[in-house]
Amino acid sequence: MLESAALLQAGLLSSAELTAACQARIAARNGAMSFDGSPDAINAWVRLYPEVARQLADAADARLAAARRHKGSAPPLAGVPLALKDLYAVKGLGLTASSRILEGNVAPGDSTVWRRLAANGMVLIGHTQSDEFAFLAVTPQSGNPWEPGRSTGGSSGGSGAALAARMVTAATGSDTLGSLRIPAAFCGISSIKPTFGLVSSAGVIPLAWSLDHCGPMARSVADCSLLLSAMAGRDPDDPSTDVGYTPPPSYPLTARAGRRPLQGVRIGIPRSLGSADAGPGEVYQRTQQELGSLGAQLLAVDEPANPFTASTDPLAFYTDAAAYHQPWFPSRAGDYRPPAVQMLTLIRALDLSALDYLDLHRRRAAFQAGYRAFLADEQLDAVALPVSLADPPLRSPTADPLILSPATNPENSRLLTYAYSYLGFPVVTVPGGTSTASGLPVGIQLVGAPFSEANLIQIAIDLQQHYPHFTQQPPGLASSA
Repeated sequence: MLESAALLQAGLLSSAELTAACQARIAARNGAMSFDGSPDAINAWVRLYPEVARQLADAADARLAAARRHKGSAPPLAGVPLALKDLYAVKGLGLTASSRILEGNVAPGDSTVWRRLAANGMVLIGHTQSDEFAFLAVTPQSGNPWEPGRSTGGSSGGSGAALAARMVTAATGSDTLGSLRIPAAFCGISSIKPTFGLVSSAGVIPLAWSLDHCGPMARSVADCSLLLSAMAGRDPDDPSTDVGYTPPPSYPLTARAGRRPLQGVRIGIPRSLGSADAGPGEVYQRTQQELGSLGAQLLAVDEPANPFTASTDPLAFYTDAAAYHQPWFPSRAGDYRPPAVQMLTLIRALDLSALDYLDLHRRRAAFQAGYRAFLADEQLDAVALPVSLADPPLRSPTADPLILSPATNPENSRLLTYAYSYLGFPVVTVPGGTSTASGLPVGIQLVGAPFSEANLIQIAIDLQQHYPHFTQQPPGLASSA
């Protein structure tokens, strides 16, 4: 994306040309667009907006030309094509959370994120597939460009697939218990889950208000960083952004000089993560070697215990979802996908009291304080660990909703994203490259203290400068249209 942006600024490429190239790749690579998807289709998109994209691209080209003519400046994102997850509202366009429940729904106004990105001149290509209402971590209707029979991860799986297949240069996602990080890991791209409250979720269909994070997705962390600079900041329409913190004018975009740019950086390596499959285990070890080769000091650490390990704890945070879906569930249960029905049934069955809910957040606050102290006591810049201990699973239209309850689902307990969602701390996900065991990509998380995005981003950019795994493409793409 940064390369495209530089060409746009110099007038060596027009937004109309770049947008047309993205649309041609979508036509060549996406396969048929459908609600359920087909086994051999990527099906990353819910809706495409060719006329909207044309108008925005023309406006961006005019803006860029005027800036060059008058020796002024245009925003660095001007003219860059964008995909929005099908949770982000755009006034006058469809907004369906990839569900039949909202079929025909039209957004009455813009989400704050889209308003900010539009003000920066970005070009909306379309809305990408989400797991229905962002409930799960699989997005079964989309195929992974690395192997279409595999899951893209979720719930931002459509955005992950569109980026991995090089159909678009930038995308948004959302993350409640891993939905930015899991698709990034499974699709071999980068993402940033910001500190809770750094990016507004106003105008984004919610799942669990106290856990929902909006964030950028792109091929490289530098690309994500440029997006985050435009997305971050206080929003009067979202009280969670009133965090008493002003983000920097921009986040890092370039690597530091020298062969050992991570000299003096302290990175924690958790002693106990569980048993990893051959692929993730191999890539995680390789990432540690790469970090060490760049000068980072790697320290074996014991993280504070995650207090939310009971099978019902993750579901308890989703009690707000029961309230949000009350107009349609159970009266329209037949219009939901079966996993969503099971999920909503489980949530309603919890029947939490107000005291139970308050205790949930009391324990969360204690966990946050304990983890913050752990990072300070160990003087850690980051903690590094895989996103998942397993390769991307096979696609299944009836994915087990207990993906939110790892204590009762051994397969899904291998996701390592939950704790950092409860914390609300920032996480940068980088592709660690493919494993020799499966040929599939593996993602690595870099976790830091609240509002340490700039530091995490810089570490990740330095790593990607020397070990550019994000440039790897799914088989067959390099030679296709």
